[in-house]
Amino acid sequence: MKKLCFILALSIFIADGCFCQTIGKDFVYFDFDKYDLTKDAIHNLDSLSHLITKYVTKVEKIEIGGHCDSMGEHGYNDHLSNQRATAVNDYLISKGVKDSLISRIDYFGKRKPITNNNDSTERAKNRRVEITVYWIKSKTVAAKPPSEKPSKDGYIQHKAISVSLEDLDKIGDLDENSTIVLPNLNFYGGQHKLLATAMPTVNKLFDILRDHPTFKIELQGHVCCQIPGQGPDGFDIEVGDNHLSYHRAKAIYEFLVGKGIDKNRVTYKGFGGGHKLVTEYSEDDRERNRRVEVKLISK
Repeated sequence: MKKLCFILALSIFIADGCFCQTIGKDFVYFDFDKYDLTKDAIHNLDSLSHLITKYVTKVEKIEIGGHCDSMGEHGYNDHLSNQRATAVNDYLISKGVKDSLISRIDYFGKRKPITNNNDSTERAKNRRVEITVYWIKSKTVAAKPPSEKPSKDGYIQHKAISVSLEDLDKIGDLDENSTIVLPNLNFYGGQHKLLATAMPTVNKLFDILRDHPTFKIELQGHVCCQIPGQGPDGFDIEVGDNHLSYHRAKAIYEFLVGKGIDKNRVTYKGFGGGHKLVTEYSEDDRERNRRVEVKLISK
């Protein structure tokens, strides 16, 4: 059967004096002729509505656009894309998003594909809804970006070592300059706020540094959802600048130092969105990429 695809498109750009940040990029599939939101779609919209309602004073407007692939006639696809856009609009409002913020609901049928529709995979990418949230540009002073930017070859993601929470005690067995993917050390989208599931990991990291006073580490922040041409890093809604990965690493630094770890033992950098841990097909994938990793500088 033909599948329908729903996309939450992610990008960052400046438009009319506002930062515009769409809040997710996802591929959620439906049966032919269906526009009902699946469990995966609802999960993504729940994350989006939470962010909008939490920072509602920073939202200028929201635009929603429905799309289809090249199959079928224009009239049919126009109607279907309108149903998809309306379904998304209605769900966001049901989750507390003010309808006055949604300034535009468009349907484009098959007129604005983002791929060529050459095969089923490309057609799936065109069956989508795009949500654009225009964030009001913050008046806060931009935070200082990392003093040293990594070169293109300065950080090779596939060499990072994933460890479980139980194995964190063994990081002293790793070679110096090893980079470690910590379990569940992840953040809310567009923020440097840790998910609740990250707390056992940061507490464990503190315990290790406390028990091994010679260890020195570098915290490396990352973001999800970057699109080529839209900037190397993410927009941090909490701070109001485009150094989200830097603020995520700094947040872990401040936690550790605040609990008594010598600040001379910990450094931090932001690496933007150029080093994916996983390819992003779902909200869970994006969540995994919103992370901070640890490089063991010396033992």
